[in-house]
Amino acid sequence: MTGRGFGMSPRERYLRSVYLVYQVCTDVLRHYFDDKNPPDRLVQDLLDKRPEFEKGEKKIPNYQLIQLYPEALFRADIKIVEKYIEPCDKTDYKEFAHRMKTIFEYVFDTVDGDQEVKLVKTTRVGPDEVLTSFEISSRYNPDGCKIKEALEQLVNGGKVDASLEISSSSDGCQWDKQGDIFTMVIHLTKEFNDALRQKDSLEFKMMAKKIERILHFLYDSVLGSQLFQVGEFRSLPSSNCISAICTLTSKDLKNEKKLKDLFKRNISEGRLGKALTTTCSQNGFSFKEVIVFESEIKVHEKFSKHLANSDHPDFKALVDRVQPIIKGLYASSIGEQDVEIVRFRRDENPDTMFVVFHLISHGNNDEEELRKVTEKAIRTGSLSLSYGITADGFRFKPYKCK
Repeated sequence: MTGRGFGMSPRERYLRSVYLVYQVCTDVLRHYFDDKNPPDRLVQDLLDKRPEFEKGEKKIPNYQLIQLYPEALFRADIKIVEKYIEPCDKTDYKEFAHRMKTIFEYVFDTVDGDQEVKLVKTTRVGPDEVLTSFEISSRYNPDGCKIKEALEQLVNGGKVDASLEISSSSDGCQWDKQGDIFTMVIHLTKEFNDALRQKDSLEFKMMAKKIERILHFLYDSVLGSQLFQVGEFRSLPSSNCISAICTLTSKDLKNEKKLKDLFKRNISEGRLGKALTTTCSQNGFSFKEVIVFESEIKVHEKFSKHLANSDHPDFKALVDRVQPIIKGLYASSIGEQDVEIVRFRRDENPDTMFVVFHLISHGNNDEEELRKVTEKAIRTGSLSLSYGITADGFRFKPYKCK
């Protein structure tokens, strides 16, 4: 016998069979099952029944769900109407990034699976126009078409709306307190339907999630942590619109006036939440599935404390010099590759340092091929930044969006 299993111990054969069943057969089974029985909401059904699966005799643990529907990463570039904020303005930029994250995650509430949004880059386009780049990490749902559809219609329509219209009547909202728990009654202009009476219905879960997400965002600037929970939807007799009953538990801030005033102030214009205006140019929206690799190379540069600060002019100047050189290595590679410099790191040798960068690849997930591009440039001396340096300081691996 000269096959691959020849010479393996029984333990090694067993471990290899486990690997094949888990890593290979799971993927084959998923494609076969989805092709034969494509239920409309399979992913959401699996998520909804996860506690039941994990407690039963035939368990489906979390790592198997992830293997069945692995995490997928997408990059979206969207032009919006906003004043540009420099990343060095820490407080303002953090608030802006959080607002973007909340608005776009609100959009994906209608999509199966769990989507997380992260603002990764902003570029000034005009006086009141900013190009924003987002990473969308989707767990349990790798279907980019559905994710793109949810976003594209709103973006191309000129408005991404993460708000709900409130009744303009004097009793459009009510506020009450019992012990340490506050109760908010919010009258929406949306028409009530009977499915909202059932807490286990999809309609109830979706509407409750929207309201809770919006309220969490509105209170993000308040001291401490606030917990919101929609407990019931009722029908308003006079208009057949929705009345949402929501409780607020504030762990650190007990001042009722501050909590109530913030709520009243945010609904004074008849809407609960925030909206975003987008520019509807032909090139205003880009969406693609990507894979990100993190790499580290050693270069002939002296490290200074200024290079540890991404807001310092020295950091930006070195990024502007290094980024095009590394990106140029991939000009002839299959697919589209972009390079983002993450940080600079000190080396033991005072004449050299490390550059850590992300390679964002669209249309090419061949890790070995992409690794060899930079590795070969270092080894042959064609990468001017690392001339005379061996590949010992080179690292290249898949990167998980956090």
